[in-house]
Amino acid sequence: MEEVKDSHFGFMPASFDFKAAKAAGGHFDRPFFELFGWGFIEKEKGKSNFSKTDEYIKSAQSHGFHILANIQPFAAWDQQASSKKLPRIKMMDMLGLQTKGKPSDMDAYKKFVKKLVERYDGDGKDDMPGLRYPIKYWEVANEPEMQEEPLVFFQGPPGDYFDILKATYQAIKEADPEAKVVQGGMAGMMDFAVEFWQKVFDLGGADFFDIANIHP
Repeated sequence: MEEVKDSHFGFMPASFDFKAAKAAGGHFDRPFFELFGWGFIEKEKGKSNFSKTDEYIKSAQSHGFHILANIQPFAAWDQQASSKKLPRIKMMDMLGLQTKGKPSDMDAYKKFVKKLVERYDGDGKDDMPGLRYPIKYWEVANEPEMQEEPLVFFQGPPGDYFDILKATYQAIKEADPEAKVVQGGMAGMMDFAVEFWQKVFDLGGADFFDIANIHP
Protein backbone atom coordinates (compact mmCIF):
# COMPACT_ATOMS: atom_id res chain seq x y z
CA MET A 1 0.00 0.00 0.00
CA GLU A 2 1.48 3.34 -1.09
CA GLU A 3 1.26 6.46 1.04
CA VAL A 4 -0.29 9.76 0.02
CA LYS A 5 2.08 11.93 -1.99
CA ASP A 6 3.51 15.09 -0.46
CA SER A 7 1.95 17.13 -3.28
CA HIS A 8 -1.77 17.74 -2.84
CA PHE A 9 -2.16 19.39 -6.26
CA GLY A 10 -4.97 17.83 -8.26
CA PHE A 11 -7.89 18.16 -10.63
CA MET A 12 -11.68 17.97 -10.56
CA PRO A 13 -11.96 15.50 -12.12
CA ALA A 14 -8.60 14.29 -13.40
CA SER A 15 -10.44 11.70 -15.50
CA PHE A 16 -11.04 14.28 -18.22
CA ASP A 17 -7.44 13.46 -19.18
CA PHE A 18 -5.49 11.42 -16.63
CA LYS A 19 -2.26 11.54 -18.65
CA ALA A 20 -2.31 15.32 -19.08
CA ALA A 21 -3.28 15.85 -15.44
CA LYS A 22 -0.36 13.70 -14.35
CA ALA A 23 2.03 15.50 -16.69
CA ALA A 24 0.93 18.79 -15.12
CA GLY A 25 2.04 17.53 -11.72
CA GLY A 26 -1.31 16.33 -10.36
CA HIS A 27 -1.44 13.68 -7.65
CA PHE A 28 -5.08 14.01 -6.55
CA ASP A 29 -8.39 13.44 -8.29
CA ARG A 30 -11.73 14.82 -7.06
CA PRO A 31 -14.12 12.60 -9.04
CA PHE A 32 -17.70 13.27 -10.02
CA PHE A 33 -19.82 13.42 -6.88
CA GLU A 34 -22.22 10.56 -7.60
CA LEU A 35 -19.42 7.97 -7.44
CA PHE A 36 -19.48 8.20 -3.64
CA GLY A 37 -23.19 8.91 -3.37
CA TRP A 38 -25.28 6.94 -0.91
CA GLY A 39 -27.98 6.23 -3.47
CA PHE A 40 -25.49 5.47 -6.24
CA ILE A 41 -23.90 2.67 -4.21
CA GLU A 42 -26.89 1.61 -2.12
CA LYS A 43 -29.84 1.74 -4.50
CA GLU A 44 -31.86 -0.37 -2.06
CA LYS A 45 -31.60 -0.12 1.69
CA GLY A 46 -28.87 -2.41 2.98
CA LYS A 47 -27.79 -3.60 -0.49
CA SER A 48 -24.46 -2.09 -1.54
CA ASN A 49 -22.89 -2.35 -4.98
CA PHE A 50 -19.43 -0.78 -5.19
CA SER A 51 -18.61 -2.08 -8.69
CA LYS A 52 -18.76 1.23 -10.59
CA THR A 53 -16.94 3.12 -7.84
CA ASP A 54 -14.27 0.40 -7.67
CA GLU A 55 -13.86 0.53 -11.44
CA TYR A 56 -13.26 4.27 -11.38
CA ILE A 57 -10.82 4.10 -8.49
CA LYS A 58 -8.80 1.38 -10.23
CA SER A 59 -8.58 3.54 -13.34
CA ALA A 60 -7.52 6.64 -11.38
CA GLN A 61 -4.95 4.74 -9.36
CA SER A 62 -3.52 3.06 -12.46
CA HIS A 63 -2.52 6.58 -13.51
CA GLY A 64 -1.02 7.32 -10.09
CA PHE A 65 -3.86 9.40 -8.63
CA HIS A 66 -5.03 9.53 -5.05
CA ILE A 67 -8.70 10.31 -4.41
CA LEU A 68 -10.48 13.12 -2.59
CA ALA A 69 -13.89 11.46 -2.23
CA ASN A 70 -17.04 13.56 -2.01
CA ILE A 71 -19.73 11.77 -0.01
CA GLN A 72 -23.22 12.59 -1.23
CA PRO A 73 -25.66 11.84 1.63
CA PHE A 74 -28.68 11.28 -0.60
CA ALA A 75 -30.49 8.05 -1.54
CA ALA A 76 -33.78 8.10 -3.44
CA TRP A 77 -35.40 5.48 -1.22
CA ASP A 78 -34.40 7.39 1.91
CA GLN A 79 -35.48 10.75 0.50
CA GLN A 80 -38.88 9.32 -0.40
CA ALA A 81 -39.35 8.26 3.23
CA SER A 82 -38.78 11.80 4.47
CA SER A 83 -41.67 13.74 5.95
CA LYS A 84 -40.35 16.83 4.16
CA LYS A 85 -41.89 17.20 0.72
CA LEU A 86 -39.05 18.76 -1.24
CA PRO A 87 -39.24 19.64 -4.93
CA ARG A 88 -37.27 17.28 -7.14
CA ILE A 89 -34.38 18.89 -8.95
CA LYS A 90 -32.46 18.05 -12.12
CA MET A 91 -28.70 18.08 -11.76
CA MET A 92 -25.97 17.57 -14.31
CA ASP A 93 -25.20 14.03 -13.23
CA MET A 94 -26.37 10.49 -13.92
CA LEU A 95 -28.95 10.40 -11.15
CA GLY A 96 -31.69 12.41 -12.84
CA LEU A 97 -34.53 14.04 -10.89
CA GLN A 98 -34.09 13.76 -7.16
CA THR A 99 -34.31 15.56 -3.85
CA LYS A 100 -31.29 16.45 -1.74
CA GLY A 101 -32.49 16.89 1.81
CA LYS A 102 -31.13 15.65 5.11
CA PRO A 103 -31.31 11.83 5.35
CA SER A 104 -34.49 10.64 7.02
CA ASP A 105 -32.69 7.58 8.45
CA MET A 106 -29.44 8.90 9.89
CA ASP A 107 -28.50 5.52 11.37
CA ALA A 108 -28.73 3.87 7.95
CA TYR A 109 -26.70 6.70 6.47
CA LYS A 110 -23.96 6.33 9.09
CA LYS A 111 -23.80 2.60 8.42
CA PHE A 112 -23.28 3.37 4.74
CA VAL A 113 -20.49 5.86 5.50
CA LYS A 114 -18.65 3.39 7.73
CA LYS A 115 -18.91 0.66 5.11
CA LEU A 116 -17.72 3.10 2.41
CA VAL A 117 -14.69 4.28 4.37
CA GLU A 118 -13.82 0.75 5.46
CA ARG A 119 -13.71 -0.42 1.85
CA TYR A 120 -11.11 2.15 0.84
CA ASP A 121 -9.07 2.79 3.99
CA GLY A 122 -6.33 0.28 3.15
CA ASP A 123 -6.23 -1.43 6.53
CA GLY A 124 -6.58 -4.91 5.05
CA LYS A 125 -10.11 -5.43 6.42
CA ASP A 126 -12.91 -5.56 3.84
CA ASP A 127 -10.82 -3.49 1.42
CA MET A 128 -11.50 -3.12 -2.26
CA PRO A 129 -9.56 -5.83 -4.13
CA GLY A 130 -6.54 -4.27 -5.82
CA LEU A 131 -6.61 -1.06 -3.78
CA ARG A 132 -3.34 0.74 -4.45
CA TYR A 133 -3.71 4.00 -2.54
CA PRO A 134 -5.95 4.22 0.53
CA ILE A 135 -8.53 7.01 0.49
CA LYS A 136 -7.77 9.24 3.45
CA TYR A 137 -9.60 12.44 2.52
CA TRP A 138 -13.41 12.58 2.62
CA GLU A 139 -15.50 15.63 1.74
CA VAL A 140 -19.02 15.95 3.13
CA ALA A 141 -21.31 17.05 0.28
CA ASN A 142 -20.56 20.08 -1.89
CA GLU A 143 -21.51 23.74 -1.54
CA PRO A 144 -24.63 23.09 0.56
CA GLU A 145 -25.50 26.77 0.54
CA MET A 146 -26.14 26.56 -3.22
CA GLN A 147 -29.89 25.96 -3.21
CA GLU A 148 -31.21 27.74 -6.29
CA GLU A 149 -31.43 26.21 -9.74
CA PRO A 150 -29.48 25.44 -11.84
CA LEU A 151 -27.02 24.73 -8.99
CA VAL A 152 -28.84 22.97 -6.18
CA PHE A 153 -26.43 20.84 -4.17
CA PHE A 154 -28.52 20.64 -0.99
CA GLN A 155 -32.04 21.41 0.19
CA GLY A 156 -32.27 22.47 3.79
CA PRO A 157 -31.21 24.97 6.46
CA PRO A 158 -27.72 25.19 7.98
CA GLY A 159 -28.87 23.07 10.93
CA ASP A 160 -29.65 20.16 8.63
CA TYR A 161 -26.21 20.36 7.05
CA PHE A 162 -24.62 20.55 10.50
CA ASP A 163 -26.37 17.29 11.44
CA ILE A 164 -25.03 15.63 8.29
CA LEU A 165 -21.51 16.96 8.85
CA LYS A 166 -21.44 15.75 12.45
CA ALA A 167 -22.86 12.31 11.65
CA THR A 168 -20.51 11.83 8.70
CA TYR A 169 -17.47 12.93 10.69
CA GLN A 170 -18.30 10.52 13.50
CA ALA A 171 -18.86 7.62 11.10
CA ILE A 172 -15.64 8.30 9.18
CA LYS A 173 -13.56 8.50 12.34
CA GLU A 174 -15.09 5.30 13.70
CA ALA A 175 -14.12 3.46 10.52
CA ASP A 176 -10.71 5.11 10.07
CA PRO A 177 -9.35 7.38 12.83
CA GLU A 178 -6.51 8.47 10.53
CA ALA A 179 -8.86 9.81 7.84
CA LYS A 180 -9.25 13.54 7.31
CA VAL A 181 -12.67 15.12 6.92
CA VAL A 182 -13.24 18.08 4.61
CA GLN A 183 -16.41 20.14 5.02
CA GLY A 184 -18.52 20.57 1.89
CA GLY A 185 -16.83 23.25 -0.17
CA MET A 186 -17.98 26.78 0.60
CA ALA A 187 -19.06 28.27 -2.74
CA GLY A 188 -17.33 31.61 -2.11
CA MET A 189 -17.47 34.72 0.05
CA MET A 190 -20.87 35.91 -1.14
CA ASP A 191 -23.12 37.20 1.65
CA PHE A 192 -25.54 34.27 1.47
CA ALA A 193 -22.66 31.78 1.64
CA VAL A 194 -21.06 33.49 4.63
CA GLU A 195 -24.43 33.60 6.40
CA PHE A 196 -25.06 29.89 5.81
CA TRP A 197 -21.65 28.77 7.04
CA GLN A 198 -21.64 31.14 10.00
CA LYS A 199 -24.80 29.40 11.22
CA VAL A 200 -23.13 26.00 10.76
CA PHE A 201 -20.17 27.21 12.81
CA ASP A 202 -22.44 28.73 15.48
CA LEU A 203 -23.88 25.24 15.98
CA GLY A 204 -20.37 23.84 16.51
CA GLY A 205 -19.61 22.73 12.96
CA ALA A 206 -15.91 23.57 13.25
CA ASP A 207 -15.49 20.59 15.60
CA PHE A 208 -16.49 18.16 12.86
CA PHE A 209 -13.97 18.64 10.07
CA ASP A 210 -10.19 18.65 9.80
CA ILE A 211 -9.64 20.70 6.63
CA ALA A 212 -11.49 23.85 5.57
CA ASN A 213 -12.55 24.03 1.94
CA ILE A 214 -13.44 27.29 0.16
CA HIS A 215 -14.08 27.64 -3.57
CA PRO A 216 -12.90 31.17 -4.42
